[in-house]
Amino acid sequence: TDYDESGTIPNDEIAAIKLRMDHRDALRERLIKACRDGQKSAKQSIFALHRGDTTRASKLLRDVETLYNNDLLTILKEEPSLRSGSLSGVLEEYVEGMMFYTWLHGEDNANGGSSKKPSCKILKPSELPLSVSSEE
Repeated sequence: TDYDESGTIPNDEIAAIKLRMDHRDALRERLIKACRDGQKSAKQSIFALHRGDTTRASKLLRDVETLYNNDLLTILKEEPSLRSGSLSGVLEEYVEGMMFYTWLHGEDNANGGSSKKPSCKILKPSELPLSVSSEE
């Protein structure tokens, strides 16, 4: 083991800790950026629903699902401690968008919604395409 001049601090261990902290910081930055992008898409889906643009809303919600499954879960599996913080914002907006979409269009999620009359269906947590539990 290589020590500093005083002979008390192991340089190789300090270097390994620094590498780990730098990697965690890079994951955190990727997570924050991805969450911001996902939250923006989820918000835009709600705005699209207000404008009656169901096709765009459906695409934006699918984009959030893809981002969550391909990017966010990958980061969180590697660094579970990053779960708190930015992730809750994107999940809240996504759930709001899905609830509003389903209230308007019922079970017709995959087809971009076709009904002109609100279904008034209330989406249950178990019916969400994403698992939003804190257990993953």
